[in-house]
Amino acid sequence: MCLLILMLSLNSLHTLESITVVDGVADLSHVDFKTTESIPLSGDWEFYWDQLLQSSDFQKKEIFDKKTAKVPGAWSVGENGGIPSQGVATYHLMIVYPKTLKDPAIRIQNVSTAYKVYANGQLLADVGNITKKASDFINEEKLSILALPSNAETIELIIQVGN
Repeated sequence: MCLLILMLSLNSLHTLESITVVDGVADLSHVDFKTTESIPLSGDWEFYWDQLLQSSDFQKKEIFDKKTAKVPGAWSVGENGGIPSQGVATYHLMIVYPKTLKDPAIRIQNVSTAYKVYANGQLLADVGNITKKASDFINEEKLSILALPSNAETIELIIQVGN
């Protein structure tokens, strides 16, 4: 079972504003980051069961059996109730924020599995070992705070997860 809690974080974490992710998009373009310094990225992320996709796969615009999954949450509940609790999957999110945003970052916590995080095709984190072969899988739990690309208005966030 996979549990993801993600948050776009800036300098400190004391003011929260909730933004709902809808169909794999978090539009933060109208958020006043002078008064709001962290935002939970909760809602319906794109979800691809039994696939470890990268940015190049999404650029091909092929159909990958897209579903949505509630984040935070376990992938095997809700609309995805038929999915096994163990395996691999890819979460995909487009984040839109002001180009003037300074030092954007994402905090990832409570992912007690293996995972890789990509932003705009760049590998930001590689925790544990994700594989479809159970004997090669390595589980690791780690809080990660990762810098996101600066001077961009749109970030493609891909999180590959295995457990």
